[in-house]
Amino acid sequence: NRKRISDLFLVLVRTLHPTRNTLTVISIVLPTARAWADLTLWTLRSYDTQTNKSFEIILVEDGPPSREIVDLSIRKWTFPIRYFNSPRTADPNLAHKNHARNVGIKNARFDIVFPCDCDFMVMPNFVERVLALYALALAQGQKFC
Repeated sequence: NRKRISDLFLVLVRTLHPTRNTLTVISIVLPTARAWADLTLWTLRSYDTQTNKSFEIILVEDGPPSREIVDLSIRKWTFPIRYFNSPRTADPNLAHKNHARNVGIKNARFDIVFPCDCDFMVMPNFVERVLALYALALAQGQKFC
């Protein structure tokens, strides 16, 4: 059954993206801040153990750039990671984690975008299960926005 879902998913990916040569299909948006650097490290380590590496991490720092978060973004990981900054301003609409998440979503490269908190540690089969559920939903005719 797992093989069938995996095969179905690859067919759907090739159908939706016939010219895409990469298997990276999920953009995981991870807003964070200097104060949460330790939690972010643990979350990134949990993504490092994934059985399916078909994802990228978009790390968006809420607030001024900090050495702690930038260092996390340039570390050697088993997945692609990109860093963006969402500077805090006096405008309350731009000064919180939700704005940082929106910056990440705008910079997502892939159609499947998964918002994640910096304290959200995942099991090793998390990405595999998300992709399987997405493939199953598409096969059942579900619509996504």
